[in-house]
Amino acid sequence: MSSAAPVPSSSVPANSIARLPSTFPYKVGGPTPPALNHPGQVLDSCTRPNSYAISFDDGPGQLTDELLDYLDEQGLKVTFFMNGDNWNCIYRPESQRLLKRAFNAQHQIASHPWSHRDLESLSEREIRQEMYKIEDAFRDILGVVPKYMRPPYGEHSERVRKIMKSMGYVMILWDVDQISNSSSGSSSTGSASAMEDSMLTQT
Repeated sequence: MSSAAPVPSSSVPANSIARLPSTFPYKVGGPTPPALNHPGQVLDSCTRPNSYAISFDDGPGQLTDELLDYLDEQGLKVTFFMNGDNWNCIYRPESQRLLKRAFNAQHQIASHPWSHRDLESLSEREIRQEMYKIEDAFRDILGVVPKYMRPPYGEHSERVRKIMKSMGYVMILWDVDQISNSSSGSSSTGSASAMEDSMLTQT
């Protein structure tokens, strides 16, 4: 997976982010397909028939190391939708190590965003701040900023979609929620082995 292109700092006008170069998205095995590269687009299922994608939310956390070990053993690549300050702060040395490990293992990193607040309950300014803060963290720790994001709890009105579009983001949801405690999409706090069993059942 090649790294994303540099992005403007959060001090620039938000509407300028939509004019990022075409090299901005992560690439897996070549350029990002055009169908997956429209800011403001919402994807909730795989675009390729008879395929699946695995994702994990709310990290990095206490299970990330064990999960990454398992994924390495199985030769699987997944998407991690990371928070900035939910279970713990992403700037903690251990959190930075886990984020870098996932990134260097060529898993896709995406935003979930900073503090897992329901975007529907926030003002536009607050939504942008949630995104800017996690962008700054990714930039500081990884040197890149992902193009993809998942709204907490999957909540996304037309207002939220317009804001994400203006910031250049593609929104990723899900159509199977196999590993969470509830339909809200909150992550399980059980062992990584339980997550592995559930993942294998799903796939």
